[in-house]
Amino acid sequence: MKKDTVVGDVLQIKQRGKVVSDNGDAFICENLDTGEQFYITKEMAVGCDNAETCFSEEEVSQTKAIEKLIGAGSNLVTVWFEKKDGSGRKLRGFVVNETDIRGYSDVVDLDIASDGNMANGRDNRQRKVDHRTINRIIVDGVDYKAKGRWQ
Repeated sequence: MKKDTVVGDVLQIKQRGKVVSDNGDAFICENLDTGEQFYITKEMAVGCDNAETCFSEEEVSQTKAIEKLIGAGSNLVTVWFEKKDGSGRKLRGFVVNETDIRGYSDVVDLDIASDGNMANGRDNRQRKVDHRTINRIIVDGVDYKAKGRWQ
C-alpha cells in the first residue's frame, strides 16, 4: 500500500524536509528546522521515512494506539485525534515528550513553520496530543486504527 511521494509529503532523511516541488528527476525539499532548500533524487526518496506511507493496516485497541505514539520516539508519525473543542485534528510530526498512558504527548507539528527560537526549551511547533482522544496513528509503515473510534 506504498503511496508515491508527492508535493506536500513529509519525509525523514538525516534531516526532516517537506517536498515543495517536483522537477522531474528530483524533489526540491525545505528543511523543516532551518527553512533551507535541498534536493533529493526520486530514487533516494523511496528509502526515506514518510509520515503517511503505510504498508499495512491494523485495527487495535485505543490503548495499543496510544502505546504506538508513546513508543514512536523521533520517528515520523501521523496522528488523528480530537482537540479540546471536539474538532478532529491530523498532525504530522514526531514525539518529543510523553507522559503515562492516561496523559498527553508533546508532538512537534512539522506542518507549522519553525521560528528557529527554542524559547524555554520548547519548539514553537510543539503541540499536545491527548491520549484519550487518539483515533488513528501511522508509524513505522503501519496504519493503526483505534477500534470504535475511527470511521
